[in-house]
Amino acid sequence: MTAPARGIDVSMWQHPGQAPIDWEAVAGSGITFVIIKATQGTTWVNPWFERDYSDAFAAGLLVGAYHYYTAGDDPAAQAKLFTDILVGKRLDLHAWLDFEPAPVSNWTAAGWVNTFLEAARDARPGCGLYCDLTWWAELSSANVRPPVVWLAAPSATEAPAGATVWQHGVGSVPGVPTEVDLDVLVGTRGVNIPTAPAPKPVVRPLSSLRPEPEPEPAEPAGPVGEANDHPSPAVSEPARPGPSEIVPPET
Repeated sequence: MTAPARGIDVSMWQHPGQAPIDWEAVAGSGITFVIIKATQGTTWVNPWFERDYSDAFAAGLLVGAYHYYTAGDDPAAQAKLFTDILVGKRLDLHAWLDFEPAPVSNWTAAGWVNTFLEAARDARPGCGLYCDLTWWAELSSANVRPPVVWLAAPSATEAPAGATVWQHGVGSVPGVPTEVDLDVLVGTRGVNIPTAPAPKPVVRPLSSLRPEPEPEPAEPAGPVGEANDHPSPAVSEPARPGPSEIVPPET
């Protein structure tokens, strides 16, 4: 049996001290795909998204992108920010809504998710949903039916039923300056592994890459800065209320 494709997901947290990711080293380690954080809330854009997107493609990886949902912000406006950033971007591994807010009723959460996915549908028809198993049970019970699902289940011994991507843990990957979330591609709906990505372009050496992005400005009051989306699952997950991944926004 062929081993499932291995991947990672990254955000600004994988760039401590403005350190770049060596995507050639990542690809050389056997990683096949990456899902990159693009946006959060209604205004925040990951300053590393463009560089990670282009350089991961240049290294021959399949690429996806995700938006981190901010409770209290208009879901349609969040979807617009996300899809606007993705205009002209090829995504082999889908666009995703990363949903892990503090506890609310399942019907309230379902309304947010469905509004976001509906608003994103024209620009990104296959936009999927990332969440943990607790949220997936809640949202499923409230009739949320995304096209594809990316499930965080670090304590599971096998891929959760129905998952397209399974986030199964955290570890070290050559080329990434920090520990990083580890994923496997469980299903291939909408993904053409043999033919995507396109023939690998010439890769610029790291020394010739464009300058580092400016650091994110100090966070104003409110959840505007980047949240540490997927902290290490080594910390035991508390019982509901609340997915374990939720931490305060980055300052």
